[in-house]
Amino acid sequence: YSSHTATLLPNGQVLVTGCCGDRAELYDPATGIWSVTGEQTQEDRDQTATLLPNGQVLVVGGYYTSIHGNLPLSAELYDPATGSWSATGRPAILHYHHTATLLPNGQVLVVGGAGENGNGLASAELYDPATGSWSATGSMITARTEHTATLLPNGQVLVVGGLGNVPLASAELYDPATGSWSATGSPITPHAYHT
Repeated sequence: YSSHTATLLPNGQVLVTGCCGDRAELYDPATGIWSVTGEQTQEDRDQTATLLPNGQVLVVGGYYTSIHGNLPLSAELYDPATGSWSATGRPAILHYHHTATLLPNGQVLVVGGAGENGNGLASAELYDPATGSWSATGSMITARTEHTATLLPNGQVLVVGGLGNVPLASAELYDPATGSWSATGSPITPHAYHT
């Protein structure tokens, strides 16, 4: 695996998915054993994986899809109960090196990253698991890729650093109540590829 994701499932197992190949694996900490689970509908790396409140995992974007632009622009759901994958909705923009944050209302905020031409994106989208649909929301002030996004206790999302033309020493806040972004205090040092 490289540029993959690892997601802790409600049953205690860990779902590992992403480059290279379209297979996903499960790690069982009770036995220390790995097993293959269902094949993804598309091969990706640099995607995000978000555990949803219903126990399913939303996988969005990825570099492989970007460089093979003839592939359908889609997101996938992994269902641990069946070990199967299914397509869900079509984001408006292809993302990789982006972030995905589960909001308190159950929606997933997908922010920035690199688009088909490799340039940073300022755009953001919301995924609604209840309907399987995507909708645009306010764009960030600064286009960025390789940033972090952290859900704060007040429900806002803090986005920090990343890459524009250079590593960024800036941060901004997303307010789900208004769908808008605002600048906030800047870190002392530029950060990219950070946690």
